[in-house]
Amino acid sequence: MNSVFDNFDDLSGWDISEGSTISLNSIKEFVAGDLENSVLLRFSGKDSYAEKTYDSAIDLTGYTEILIWVWSRNKRRNGYRNPKSDFSYSISFNDTEEFYLPIRESFFYAVFDCSQISSLEKIKIKALTDNEDHIIISYGVLSKDEFPIDVFTGIKEKIEIEISKTIQEKYLIGEFTAESDSDRIRIAKDSPWIDRHSTILLKDETNSEIHSVSERKEGEFFFAKTYDGKFLKNDYEEGLVYLHFPVVFGRRQTEIELPSITLWGLEPELVPLANQMDAINDSHRVSDETVMERREGHFIKHTILIDCEARQDELLAELTTVIRRVIGSTYFYCNGKKLALSFFGGAKEIDSTESFQIIPKVQYTVDVIIQEEVYEKEKLNSTKAIQASVEIGG
Repeated sequence: MNSVFDNFDDLSGWDISEGSTISLNSIKEFVAGDLENSVLLRFSGKDSYAEKTYDSAIDLTGYTEILIWVWSRNKRRNGYRNPKSDFSYSISFNDTEEFYLPIRESFFYAVFDCSQISSLEKIKIKALTDNEDHIIISYGVLSKDEFPIDVFTGIKEKIEIEISKTIQEKYLIGEFTAESDSDRIRIAKDSPWIDRHSTILLKDETNSEIHSVSERKEGEFFFAKTYDGKFLKNDYEEGLVYLHFPVVFGRRQTEIELPSITLWGLEPELVPLANQMDAINDSHRVSDETVMERREGHFIKHTILIDCEARQDELLAELTTVIRRVIGSTYFYCNGKKLALSFFGGAKEIDSTESFQIIPKVQYTVDVIIQEEVYEKEKLNSTKAIQASVEIGG
């Protein structure tokens, strides 16, 4: 599971030291999370800093890691081992938990253990070395690995982002007026896009809600119990009705939704890419120089089936276009980490033979390889070399 605690795509809430500057970066290669911008910080030298205070505390209950994407123009490197010499920055949470900040050669995420932090109110990044530098901060995520559901959630979010960019409000059905607690709406204009099992988005200037249609009768549309329920939550005057395109996974226990995109696949396959003996380190603490370590987990390949289903060929074509765009990007984010999305084989079109039996659909197959961290983290204390001279007399 994951939660984005800060996109780091605006300049609000930041305070910087004298001589430092802050601006926005829009170069896509240095923006994570499919966002538009990231934060660009310029540090003038040692002890210069940038800090951000949140208006309300962010609850970290249930999460084990904080992930933040970072990059440095001058002080990026690989192979962080010696806290005294390898690290050029530190990051602190709430002014109490301070860690060394590893910044790799490429734009990548840094991981910090947050199991002992109950809430997040402030973050601070401080330069530990001299000389001017620019660093980029992007896409802050709270996470706890829960596979395979995290894989489905990540792909689902990727598809929903693409839908919002292309067809989210493309199909305007009409206008309506209704009071809260009503179990139906009336649309004067007849529409071929909405029928039983359709999902609709209702909105006006202040409110919005999503409902599933259980029945269509003489221009009236009755609500099912899914999504926002069988009754309207708000009053609407001159509200708008849009066709909604839900993305779901593993919906065997509920009725079909049309049009919709459904994800399937619960047959993971072990991939021999690691020996599961190497150690992975993160969360280098400044105060006592401890580090969190665990053995490398195994790699699992998930084969995901993506079904695009709709009554009308036009809507089916819209959904397949969305999926081709997602597959064409070749990646998605899972718990803040960028994973490869591989399409193989060809799309399969299943035509309708009986309208009451089979709904037309197009099916895509993708592969995702993910490293599952099956071993618990352990804290390693710092060690010191002790040299002593001993004389042995005869």
